[in-house]
Amino acid sequence: MKYFFVGPLIVGLTGIITIPMLAWYMPTDDLGRINIIQICISFAIVVAAMGLDQFYARNFYENINKKQLALHCLLPGIAILTLISAYAIGNKEELMQAMFSLNSKLLLIPGLLVLIVVNYLNVFTILTLRMNQSGMKYTMAIVMPKIIILLSIPLLMVFSENSRLEFYVLIMIMAGLSGLVYSFIYGFKVIIFSKEKFTWNWVEFRCAINYGLPMLGSSLIYWVMTSSNSIILKKYTSLDELGKYTLIISIAGVAGVIQSIVTTIWTPIAYRWNLEVNNKNNYILATSFVSILASIVILLVSAFSSIVLTFLPSKYNELESLLPLAVIPIMFYTISEVSAIGIALANKTVFNMIATTIGCSINILISLLIVEEYGLKGVLISSALAHYVFLIFRTVFSCRVCFSQPLYKLFTSSFLCMLFSIVMASCVMDEWVKILASAALLAAIMIMYTREIIQFLNVFTTKSV
Repeated sequence: MKYFFVGPLIVGLTGIITIPMLAWYMPTDDLGRINIIQICISFAIVVAAMGLDQFYARNFYENINKKQLALHCLLPGIAILTLISAYAIGNKEELMQAMFSLNSKLLLIPGLLVLIVVNYLNVFTILTLRMNQSGMKYTMAIVMPKIIILLSIPLLMVFSENSRLEFYVLIMIMAGLSGLVYSFIYGFKVIIFSKEKFTWNWVEFRCAINYGLPMLGSSLIYWVMTSSNSIILKKYTSLDELGKYTLIISIAGVAGVIQSIVTTIWTPIAYRWNLEVNNKNNYILATSFVSILASIVILLVSAFSSIVLTFLPSKYNELESLLPLAVIPIMFYTISEVSAIGIALANKTVFNMIATTIGCSINILISLLIVEEYGLKGVLISSALAHYVFLIFRTVFSCRVCFSQPLYKLFTSSFLCMLFSIVMASCVMDEWVKILASAALLAAIMIMYTREIIQFLNVFTTKSV
């Protein structure tokens, strides 16, 4: 089980390092184009998978004929990707201009299509390793491509600046193929080449579609929420602004590692409490703890963002004041994973979709209103405000469908951190002023949570004894 935890952690850390390293070797607008490539890959996988990857995982242990299950879930996506590829190849000049603002480098479109197919197949081959409880092999399959990309970045120096983007796409293809071959050999091959007979079963396929399509809707909403900022920046500003956005979001990904750790630890504990303890005070205390943790992370980033930016080229110094805003959406989502656990416990997941839709709509609306005037800063502010609203709705919905909890401290501390980050992004502050202001706000939040901190220390001390 520990390997399932280690793998995503290593992937998160390598992801944080990769884009900042690229900033030394590639122009800013190419970083923006890499962001577009990643958006296209994620969108194509969501559409092609149609939620059938979730059906595959849901029925993996129950279905005797795993070969038939795998092909029922895999083949429809291959058919969809074939149609997408035919359209893209036939219109690659128009797509190159619309997506990448380029008239040359026509090999980018075929390269992107190969990346999409490789990543789509990886969804099922790597999922098979996870369902087989092959923790070490699962970790190898997801970590190996990231390590290959990271180690290959210095090779970009060999190429001229104009050809580095195409070479990086080639690196991504080779890295993805390494993970695909590994996960196929050690997991998926046994299923595909088994002696089980495969016949297309329309009844089973309809069951899969009926299960997957609602998942598709939810996945598309989440994709819009995570990708809309990039699309809006590309349309209304420039690839240079999108490149800076790509870089700052990558650096803020350190908070994503914390989110991954919290989610990995929290989910099994929450369900175990529901079965064994059934004490809502445990959930309330956990929410308070994660809220304090989020405040600490945001305010530490606010105080010491200049240290992080020293590892980047000087042309990115302007990102220093924007880094706390980039961290906020990740930390607010982390809080909501704990504060809104009641939605999962009550099996009312439709409220997650409603909260996501509301947050997504607000993000797009505010971004469209202010992006042309404020550019990157405007998009980051709108994202922070949208995730604060998302946190409020998701938590309130949880209180309605499961159990109530005090919300004043949670919403107040989150609002103060967001407001401070917006002020910091809008004003020029001396280094010592930032540190003192961040420390003062953190002290105020800790004082506000004094009772909860004492309760947590008592629980921790009791369990230690």
